[in-house]
Amino acid sequence: MIKKIIYTLVVVASVACGMRPSGIMSDTKMENLIFDLTIGDAVLQTHKINSQEQQKEYYDFIYSKNEVSKEQFEKSLEWYAYKPKKLEQIYTNVKNRIDTLKSDVELYKFHPEAKLLDELKALDTLQIYHFAHQYTFTSTPKADSLRFEVADKNYFALSDRLILRFLMKIDDIDTISDTLQDARVEFKITYSDSSVKELYSKVFANGKLYSYAFLPTPKENVAPISVEGNLLNSQAIVKEVKIDSVQLLRIYNAEKYPLPDSIKTVLMPKEDKQSEKKEIEQPKISEAEQEFVDIIHKDLIKLKPKIK
Repeated sequence: MIKKIIYTLVVVASVACGMRPSGIMSDTKMENLIFDLTIGDAVLQTHKINSQEQQKEYYDFIYSKNEVSKEQFEKSLEWYAYKPKKLEQIYTNVKNRIDTLKSDVELYKFHPEAKLLDELKALDTLQIYHFAHQYTFTSTPKADSLRFEVADKNYFALSDRLILRFLMKIDDIDTISDTLQDARVEFKITYSDSSVKELYSKVFANGKLYSYAFLPTPKENVAPISVEGNLLNSQAIVKEVKIDSVQLLRIYNAEKYPLPDSIKTVLMPKEDKQSEKKEIEQPKISEAEQEFVDIIHKDLIKLKPKIK
């Protein structure tokens, strides 16, 4: 459609003067229709709609949306072809609108939630410490028996999010209080700028299973260099402790900050590394064009279900 319009402009060589005849579209209506036709061409191309009947249905919808007939548009286009400065301004405006909308899409203006989804797609999760599947004690655990530490800076990178989570059930000698006195869970992160973030949690001890989780906010432009903690630091006397499903997770951008081979060898099972390699070798399919036409022209997309 747009190619036909350009062809019409080329074959008209002379410039005519005079007032706008009756039935000729205004500059604004011409701009809006040409903009919609341009986006319509992109939609048809993106969705590979090649049937002439389906394409006609699509363009008829565009004309109807703009309250103009195809014949009126072609007649108006012929008139504007004799007004090259006017037509040039119309096309300049259309180009600027498309450029603006492309920028808005890239900035997630229409779907801000998509930014988070795209960020999550780019992230990987890695368990960076090998905990036992389950810990069981029939008395207060010995000092530091549940401590953990990752002190190799090669395990970390900028923008890392670290999460410690697990399940714990404690039966206390003292059944008066739900919380265990003189006891806490500890989580500590040391950063490359020598700053330290220390987090603590009280401990429940009423025979019920509780979920514990630490989700510290990452420091901007500063990478962790070590992580340590204690699943239970207690001086109190208890009857039983059960700890299950312990995870120390690193959420990171594997494409931007790939794991060193030495870390892969320690943390990733052989089959996981093979799976990772296969995934890397698979070509990535860009959806930028489809996202653009789908988001910026919702009115046209409404017609899509009719096209089989």
